[in-house]
Amino acid sequence: MAYTIEQARKIYAMGLVPAHNAGFDPWLALETIQNAAQAERDAKAEERKTRLTVGMVVSDGRLGKVISIDGNRVMLQSYLAKRSAHIGDLTDWSFRAEKAGA
Repeated sequence: MAYTIEQARKIYAMGLVPAHNAGFDPWLALETIQNAAQAERDAKAEERKTRLTVGMVVSDGRLGKVISIDGNRVMLQSYLAKRSAHIGDLTDWSFRAEKAGA
């Protein structure tokens, strides 16, 4: 039995033991929530990919400058190190200047 995202969130909120005792599959609910989150993240990445450029300063919780783009991932250079981040995980702040016309 597949759950809708709303049903899965309600089941997950019940907790493991109460959900299981009520006849629900909490692991299926968790999988449904994770799949929905991944789909949302990938959709956000597809939309943002066209606006992302090498050299742009973005934030995934920490500031970094984009040094390369590979699919849905970017390589960021911060002050101390390089790191990889998913484009869907970049904050909305990273794309606000473009919306404001700057």
